[in-house]
Amino acid sequence: VLPGTYEPGPDLDGADLILRSIDGAASTVIDAAGSGRCMKFKNGDLVLDGFTLRNGEADKGAGLRVEGTTTTAEVANCVFEFNDCTNDGYGAGVYVKNLPDFWMHDSLLQDNDCNSNDNDNGSDGGGLYAESASILVEDCQFLDNRAGDGGGMALEGATGSLLHNVIAGNLAWDSQPGVGDYNGGGGIAVHQGVILLSNNLIVDNDSTDTGGGLFLVDTASQVTVDQCTVAFNLSDLGGAGIHAGAAGT
Repeated sequence: VLPGTYEPGPDLDGADLILRSIDGAASTVIDAAGSGRCMKFKNGDLVLDGFTLRNGEADKGAGLRVEGTTTTAEVANCVFEFNDCTNDGYGAGVYVKNLPDFWMHDSLLQDNDCNSNDNDNGSDGGGLYAESASILVEDCQFLDNRAGDGGGMALEGATGSLLHNVIAGNLAWDSQPGVGDYNGGGGIAVHQGVILLSNNLIVDNDSTDTGGGLFLVDTASQVTVDQCTVAFNLSDLGGAGIHAGAAGT
């Protein structure tokens, strides 16, 4: 794809697609201008390499929405920024559901907002939301994203690994701190997932509820933290670094 700024195209269903920019994300932009989602893809194999997706607005995946049990996706060298969820939805930057194989690497997710209306109901995963998917996220940066739960990312029933990522400056904002069990995770929130975190930097994240850096929601959340730096995170109600909710492990 040649350099330029493009409007979003139609939703893509049932096709295999490789999209690679010639000059990279800085000069190849899909800009939704606040009038819809940047890209939606399902039921096929997707490679997205070297694009900026910005100014999307949707209830799920304002930047990118990828779903389907027959879908695989690789997202590389991309930037997701200034995407907002309407109705306080899920995954302002990237939304992933039911994928058997999702690989995102060498990408930047910044200033995405699931919580622009200051109502945290159903507001999960400012940068990334992954549900019932097998994921590998490596060498990415999640910076200054915002949601009710999982400001940087929220993982719901997901399995996989987070390797060599920077998760910094993200916010989990709760309109009713201390009410309900699923509120928190300025950097990362994990609910009913099995996740390996290795060699990640999780710093300067904030939660107005619990778990400034990492929030394990419940007993079905199994997270291994290996050689990570978790520092300088804040939480109003406990677990500034890591908070294990209802006996998360």
